[in-house]
Amino acid sequence: MLNNSINKALMNESIKNIINKFLDKLDQKSFKERSNTLSIFLHDKVFIELSDPSYNEAELELEEEIRILEKEGVFSFPSNSKELFSFIESKKKVIFNEKFEVALREYFNRTINNSTYEDILEKYCDKDSELFRVLKINKFAIPSKSNDEIIKKLFIWINSDKKSSSQKQESARCFWAMSKVFDDKNEFNNYFNLLPLAIHLTIHAKNKVIKDILFIENLDTFNSCCDSSNNVFDNILLVYSSGYKTSAKRIRERAGSKMFFENSEIIENKDEFISWFYKENDLDFKAYIWSDLDYAGIGILNSLKVNFTNLEAWKIAFEAMHKNLNNDLAHSAKMAFKDKQKEIIVSSCFYTNNKSIPNLKEKDLFLDQEFIDINLL
Repeated sequence: MLNNSINKALMNESIKNIINKFLDKLDQKSFKERSNTLSIFLHDKVFIELSDPSYNEAELELEEEIRILEKEGVFSFPSNSKELFSFIESKKKVIFNEKFEVALREYFNRTINNSTYEDILEKYCDKDSELFRVLKINKFAIPSKSNDEIIKKLFIWINSDKKSSSQKQESARCFWAMSKVFDDKNEFNNYFNLLPLAIHLTIHAKNKVIKDILFIENLDTFNSCCDSSNNVFDNILLVYSSGYKTSAKRIRERAGSKMFFENSEIIENKDEFISWFYKENDLDFKAYIWSDLDYAGIGILNSLKVNFTNLEAWKIAFEAMHKNLNNDLAHSAKMAFKDKQKEIIVSSCFYTNNKSIPNLKEKDLFLDQEFIDINLL
């Protein structure tokens, strides 16, 4: 039972909001499943009265009601909590007392569910131990939705006989039109044969016969190369795609990438190239990469090298970049917000190991590829 002090505090709309946020969290993961305390930070994004001057009286009232609930034992504060400052100034954290869950659920008419995620899952999976294993290690949690609601939705989708191979589409069809819920659930997606977005490759041919392929990191440089009449691009097929580093593993699978040719009609050996790209013949096209002169660019090279074993840094462009790697023209990592890039000590390319990596380490400067005049290569 809740006493009069608690009942009075619960009339405050923000207190109701706080309590229901705690109950939402418990719907997703019960106290039995938790190893840490259940807490919420009080901040202005959740409670407008903590920051808006027009809510000054409401802020004082909220603080008073929270302190009453602290006194009654519903809430507590961390032992290192600052008492001298207001909630918003000290970014105070409120900890929920497990003993009040049942009474507060009754007050807000929110039924308690003592079943854990695994308990509910086991009922749905019945005798399918492999499905249970996959769903157990790929647990879904959705704000304001209980475990029971989530698993019920999931099995409506599982039992549907109208599934595509699209990870995004099926996520949206399963969970309240949200397309990103299946993201990063690799074993789950593999089990149901769901594929992530195909990598889009924009391709431009410089001549009738393709001999080499050049991957270009940045779109502006790709466009400039397409427009250039510099004969350094003769017999080179230019390729642009965003996100090389994260998606290069799927780039040579037909289901993993889609090609969009800007001028495919001029290419005489287009079919041979496409077949080679998807590892369906033994032809030998040489592959190169031109990126920014920084560690992220080397990361792209290493990622693509997994699928293009003969891939090398495009020396023609990188030589021009190295000539300009000095204090007047290049930039520090901090200047370009690249200070989170991790230093790469070794790559899978001879030129990069012997020129780019030592030069980057010595100068401690980066250079973006857009700096280079394409027509002077």
